[in-house]
Amino acid sequence: FYFDEVKLWSYSTVSNINDVDRVYIRPKGSSKAVLTNLLSLPSLNHQGVNRSIERDTRCFIYRHCRYYYNFEEAMFKPALFRPSLSCQKLRDDHIKGLTEVEASAKFTIFGQCLIDVPMKSNTRILLEEVIHPFTIFQVFSVILWNIEKYHIYAQAILVITVMTVYLSFSETKRSLKAIREMAIHICRVKCLRRDQGTKIQSTPCPSFEIDSTSLVPGDVFEVSDNLFL
Repeated sequence: FYFDEVKLWSYSTVSNINDVDRVYIRPKGSSKAVLTNLLSLPSLNHQGVNRSIERDTRCFIYRHCRYYYNFEEAMFKPALFRPSLSCQKLRDDHIKGLTEVEASAKFTIFGQCLIDVPMKSNTRILLEEVIHPFTIFQVFSVILWNIEKYHIYAQAILVITVMTVYLSFSETKRSLKAIREMAIHICRVKCLRRDQGTKIQSTPCPSFEIDSTSLVPGDVFEVSDNLFL
C-alpha cells in the first residue's frame, strides 16, 4: 500500500491514452490506488465484436476483468458479452457454436477462461511484513531499550520480532499458494465449432476437444458426467 501511494505521489501525471504504459486505478469508495500495466489491442473488424473495440485500443486487467478504452466516450469500459440479448436470441445465435475466427477474436478480447491468482514475490511479502506498524514499533522499542542499557531485554524483543516476521511471512506465502492452487483448474471439454461458411441453422456441427482455458463467451460445450469446471 505504502509503495503504490509513494509512486502515485512522486511521478504520476495526466497523459494521452496512447503515450502511457501503466495506469493507476482507484476503485470507487476506496482510498487505495492500484498500479497496473496498460496493454495494446489490435483492431478486430468482424461480426459479433463490440463496436467500441473495432479499432486499435488500450486495455488493462483489474480483478480478473478486462477494461477497454472507448474512444467515443473517452473512458474505460468492461468487456461484456452482449448482456442485453434475450435468452431466445442467445440460443438462436449460438446453438451451433462459434467459428474459429469468432472464437479467436473473442479469446483476444476476453482472454483465458481461467482465474489466475497472481503470486506476490518473496521480497514484496517480506517488505509488507517489515513495514507493518507493529513491526516498526518493535524496532523503535529495541532502539529505545538499547539506549537505556537494557540490552538483554532489547535482544529478546528483537528475537521475538524476527521470529514473528518469519512466521507471518511463511503463513502468507502458504496461504497465497493454496488460494492459487484452489482457483486454477484446467480440464478437457467437447466444444462445438462450425466452419466459417456454415449457416447457424445447418446440421450437424462437429465437436472438438479443447482445454477449458480456451472457452469463450458464446461457446457451446458438452456437460458430460463427472465434468468439473
